[in-house]
Amino acid sequence: FGVPAFLGNQNWNRFFFFFLSDLEQEKRAGDITRERLIATLACRSALKQGKKLKEEEIFALIQKAMVIPRTYACAHGRPTYISLTLAELEQMFGRKG
Repeated sequence: FGVPAFLGNQNWNRFFFFFLSDLEQEKRAGDITRERLIATLACRSALKQGKKLKEEEIFALIQKAMVIPRTYACAHGRPTYISLTLAELEQMFGRKG
């Protein structure tokens, strides 16, 4: 199958396999709504932990995040932003003990 170029070059076969698998689970649970479908689609297409990004991809992601309305949680309720004090950040990088 084909996908529009602006969607990038993800592994769409894998994406749709897992999306349809999630959809089947929700159908069995009787919890299939438009909002749940959109949440599942968003989750499956999101960046995953551990994915390495190029510097220009990081800057593009930050620029996008700066212009969209701020939402503090993903579609499944997990936080999208965290606040750190300067002291917490310094401690993480071994600057202060």
